[in-house]
Amino acid sequence: QNERLLATSYWNAINNAPTLKNNCSARDLRCILDTFRENIAALDLLGFPTEHWQFPLFNMLLGRLNTSIRTAFEIEHSKIKFPTYQNLTEFLNNHCRALESVQIASSTSYSQNSQQPTNSHPNRKQHNYNQYQKYPTQSYVSNIQDQNKQNSQILDSLIINLVDLTHIQHRTLKLLQHIIQTIQMLTVTETSTLQYSISVDYAIRIHITIFRNALCL
Repeated sequence: QNERLLATSYWNAINNAPTLKNNCSARDLRCILDTFRENIAALDLLGFPTEHWQFPLFNMLLGRLNTSIRTAFEIEHSKIKFPTYQNLTEFLNNHCRALESVQIASSTSYSQNSQQPTNSHPNRKQHNYNQYQKYPTQSYVSNIQDQNKQNSQILDSLIINLVDLTHIQHRTLKLLQHIIQTIQMLTVTETSTLQYSISVDYAIRIHITIFRNALCL
């Protein structure tokens, strides 16, 4: 291979490295550092005295930095008369690691925030709604209590009739006892549904009709 062409290619890569923008990322800074490091190492392998290029390399790399990074470097090395290329690369490596840490932290924070619900009130409202659905309203309980009272009155009336009607046939007595047991089993509690209450009322009316027909036997 033509070593002169190789050396020219390595030098042009350093000389043509882009200037960092003000909002550069850690990746952009790392790219410039790698460009300088790799091509200087290649020139060193070709026998060039790169260890004596400290001042020109320092100025070439410093000129590729944006204003904020360059200002930070000048502040930190303000007491050094002639900062070296090594001083600059060490500073930039530390700065690059700091940028990477900040970007990782920002990305993690954004990911966690995006997973959180934007508004917890709808969930709380839905929970309260379900809670209201679980317990009956006051008017509903009142209706159930009235129905229970009516069923109790019907039961008392049937018991009185059972005592007074001692002359009815044996099979009618058994039928009446079955009716009373059925009514007792179908007594509606305060936590029953309104639909079940209607079903009980309907069943009671059927049994009363059967009882009246039995009395006519």
